[in-house]
Amino acid sequence: MTREELVSEYNYYIRKKSEYTAKLNANSVLKGEIESRFDTCIINSEEMNGYCDCSNLFDELSSDYTDKFSETKKQEMIDMLNALDTYLNNQIMIAQYCIYYWDEKIKAYDEQ
Repeated sequence: MTREELVSEYNYYIRKKSEYTAKLNANSVLKGEIESRFDTCIINSEEMNGYCDCSNLFDELSSDYTDKFSETKKQEMIDMLNALDTYLNNQIMIAQYCIYYWDEKIKAYDEQ
């Protein structure tokens, strides 16, 4: 391989690592937003439960709301995003390994 090809491979993994890091950061922001909004919905649901005895409509609305915005549903979504975090972190580690590999190849080429 030529030095240019080695550097090209090195730069490719630098970009990949950067892309995965950006995705990891976006996922973190998304998790925070989901948790915050779910917590708001759960609080609204609990407040709505106080009005259930006033009308059947509130009873149905509260039941639907509680089913859609429960701690269980929130945790399911957070668990999926945590799994995505794990995947992205693994990809970052793989990219970093490849960066080291190609860096060593470039150094070995330069020594020749």
